[in-house]
Amino acid sequence: MISQFVEGTMNVLKLYGTLAGPIGRSGKNMDVFIGHDRAAVPATQGGLVEHLVKLNDKVIAEQNLAIQRNSFSKVIAEYTSPAAGEVAGRCSDAIAEPGDNLAVILVEKAGPVDET
Repeated sequence: MISQFVEGTMNVLKLYGTLAGPIGRSGKNMDVFIGHDRAAVPATQGGLVEHLVKLNDKVIAEQNLAIQRNSFSKVIAEYTSPAAGEVAGRCSDAIAEPGDNLAVILVEKAGPVDET
């Protein structure tokens, strides 16, 4: 993570002419997912959470993200992705209460996007 920060800082300094040399890796030549919106997935029940996706996983709309069980292992809720995108965050606690965010999906905006 530190090396990425240093490389990015060096790129900015080179871009503005503070340092000489070619610009290194950037988002233009790497596999970077750029999201323009987010969709939260809140818990509707209280119970144990089993995540079915990891951070940075690509998901499609209605894909299963998590299962919630009660203390007797009975499935009490299943959570799906509200939109296609990439998993930007997820709850790390084993137990969730109603209203807790179980996952956050980074959503790519459809149609033309102003990158300025």
